[in-house]
Amino acid sequence: MDTILKKIIEAGIQAPSGENSQPWHFKIEKNKIYIYNDPTMDTSPYNYKQHSALITHGCLIENMLLAARALQYSADFKILPDKNDKNLIAIATINPANNSVADLYKSIWQRCTNRKAYKSIPLEPKHRQTLLNGVLDLRQATIKFTEDKDSIKTLAAVGATNEEIVFENKELHTFLFKHNNWSKEEEQRNPGFYIETLELPPPIKMLFKIIKFWP
Repeated sequence: MDTILKKIIEAGIQAPSGENSQPWHFKIEKNKIYIYNDPTMDTSPYNYKQHSALITHGCLIENMLLAARALQYSADFKILPDKNDKNLIAIATINPANNSVADLYKSIWQRCTNRKAYKSIPLEPKHRQTLLNGVLDLRQATIKFTEDKDSIKTLAAVGATNEEIVFENKELHTFLFKHNNWSKEEEQRNPGFYIETLELPPPIKMLFKIIKFWP
């Protein structure tokens, strides 16, 4: 059973987190996994009252649920089960199950991010259905799609505004560049915001090093 629980946790911690802070730790007791938030890991101003960390833990739990299904186990999550311990995010009870759903499990290990422009290709019905299947058992979750060009432009503008705020606010600017890693060695010593993930062309990469100085 320990092997199964560890595999489920391994899938969970592939979840994205702010500045790659990975603000979690776990405790295993028999067939239960206790999931804790570590508030010292993500000190970003974006993590207001640990809201960002809670989103990260939601991604972690979704990965764990997908992994349990694929391994022919059920995962019953009690969210925020102890009012006296705000860092205890959830308790997962894992039990054998006959059904196996692996639609999105393999995607956990293939997931990556990039800064390249996306192709303007509508989702195929089978891909749309696969995404919808991923939230069928999460009764309080919904997933929405939009292919309206004006709506997409509005969403893009909202995302771009974030970049403006970061570079025009001194506190956020300082935090960003304080957590930047400029080499693989730095990233291995202290995971953070690795510059290569921006996929910047060489001239812009040099500019990025210059604009780290606030003046």
